[in-house]
Amino acid sequence: MAVTSILPTTVLPFFTQPSVVTEFDEDRAWQPARNVHNDYSPDGANQRLVNLVGKERAKTFQEGAFAFVNVWRPISPVITTSPLGFIHPTSMDNEDWMTIDLIYPDRKGEILGVAANPKH
Repeated sequence: MAVTSILPTTVLPFFTQPSVVTEFDEDRAWQPARNVHNDYSPDGANQRLVNLVGKERAKTFQEGAFAFVNVWRPISPVITTSPLGFIHPTSMDNEDWMTIDLIYPDRKGEILGVAANPKH
């Protein structure tokens, strides 16, 4: 399948932090994730869209394609441990994915964890 465009026709800027943080704190000591994961499962992405724009507006986006784009920055001036890593998509098997619930005080999210596989 050829991809002609990866950009949606509408870009909604949302700047969010984990919901356990009620206000952005530049000095907060963020910790790196300790497990390999994909930030959203299909169900989790749809639910997060509803959380951000509401059920009615989400329907419009869900009729087509939508995407979340995370922009990351280092949590310390020099990365000495826990670097951000990537797995080549062709090395993934369907059995590598596992659904993980994220329970927040005000909502439930869902991500995809990744099982170890020598092909990665």
